[in-house]
Amino acid sequence: MADIRSRSQGRLGARYGALLEITAAITSQPNLQSALNTTFARLSRIIPFGLVALLPWDETRGLARVFAGQISSGHSGKDIEIGRELSLKGTAVGLAIDQQKPVLIENGQAELRNRPEIAAHLKGEHPWGLYVFPVSTPRRRLGALVVITESHSLDTDEVKLMGCVAPQAGTRLG
Repeated sequence: MADIRSRSQGRLGARYGALLEITAAITSQPNLQSALNTTFARLSRIIPFGLVALLPWDETRGLARVFAGQISSGHSGKDIEIGRELSLKGTAVGLAIDQQKPVLIENGQAELRNRPEIAAHLKGEHPWGLYVFPVSTPRRRLGALVVITESHSLDTDEVKLMGCVAPQAGTRLG
């Protein structure tokens, strides 16, 4: 029992350490793109993802623009097209921004069926999970941080970590 507790505390400590590193990276980098590159690199060491992307929201047009994205290092596909605009109507991203709560979809295949331009970048035929975290400041809804996993669903601690990372990204968008 003590061995299980020790491993659990070790993983938790690693995640909190990563959050501190990510916070430092976001605040110390010269621009948002550099901050996100560093953030995504640190995240990939503790959360195996297929894709992670930041989508700033244009409230007046109801669109999100792919600002930055990273595909897992083992992926051989094309880069995500930065600047691509996506309609949010009826999507998990739109729901997360509207409700200002994370949206977690255990089987992201149905959601991605409407987004072939993103689904084409994933290795797996069936993404395991799709997680959308709202990015905002106390005054404004800014967009969403999207994480797509290919091999497992995020555990509770990983969801909490991402829920802490998303507002950090908002400090640079806002």
